[in-house]
Amino acid sequence: MASEYEQTGIPFDPPGIRVERMQEALHVLKGIFAEKPFTFAGQHYTIKVLDSFPKPFQKPHPALLIGAGSNRMLSIAASEADIIGILPKALTNGTISEDPAERFAETIAQKVEWIRQAAGVRINEVELCSLIEHGSSSH
Repeated sequence: MASEYEQTGIPFDPPGIRVERMQEALHVLKGIFAEKPFTFAGQHYTIKVLDSFPKPFQKPHPALLIGAGSNRMLSIAASEADIIGILPKALTNGTISEDPAERFAETIAQKVEWIRQAAGVRINEVELCSLIEHGSSSH
């Protein structure tokens, strides 16, 4: 994850700032996909009367996927995303947790429950996905 920030030239700020920037970016994406010109002034982005073209065929916007593993991020995804990728939690140093418990059925069930609670009535509109990894076999 930290390497992706480096590759794109985006600062690898502390987690709170990264989350704040992502939330603004979601607002900006949804705004530029809208039918009317979009203006926005936030902490991280400023958009002035942008009338994007071409407009997306999907309404109100193309499906947005957010991959997350922590309660906070899954809750944001539940309120903003169309598709939620259930992942192991990200660590503050920019890596993904290697804790095997992150892949246990009980942990995944807890994450789905966090999503369910945060999504509320829109839970039936949200698609869930997860990467299933197959460990190497020595046989």
